[in-house]
Amino acid sequence: LEKVNILLQKTSEYAREQAKKQIEVIVSNCLQYIFDSNMEFIIEIEELYGKPNAEFYVITKEGKNIIKTKPELSRGGGVVDIISLALRISFLQVHKPLIQGPLILDEPAKHVSEDFIFNVADFLKRTSEMFDRQIIMVTHNNHLSSVSTNSYRVQLKGTESKVEKVTPN
Repeated sequence: LEKVNILLQKTSEYAREQAKKQIEVIVSNCLQYIFDSNMEFIIEIEELYGKPNAEFYVITKEGKNIIKTKPELSRGGGVVDIISLALRISFLQVHKPLIQGPLILDEPAKHVSEDFIFNVADFLKRTSEMFDRQIIMVTHNNHLSSVSTNSYRVQLKGTESKVEKVTPN
């Protein structure tokens, strides 16, 4: 029984490490694609009160200097938005069995600067194609809506919402 318990514990640790690596790669690739930089996302897992606890960090390499920060404390909101987006996508893709259905996003890049919003739009389009997953998104950003296959504008007229299809330019 003791050996079975050890085997199960080691198997669990191995599975956790594999999922951690997959998520780190997906999120790091997303950050690098959007911000065109040498950012890397890492997850550090430690035992806390007898349970695994994950902490997220962004590593930036500037020459010989390595800067390790928690995204929500020392990075702009755009980085946090992108990490959140990439985590959602990576969790959907690494989950077994695969979770089917669309990815539903509400203002996924609300804090991303205009300098990088085109990269976010391209990333979302490529993600949809690569993972064969429909993306349904609510956004006020014209750049994000411009890459969509179908786009609709919802406007409040008095107490009624009016929906109109937006035709591409």
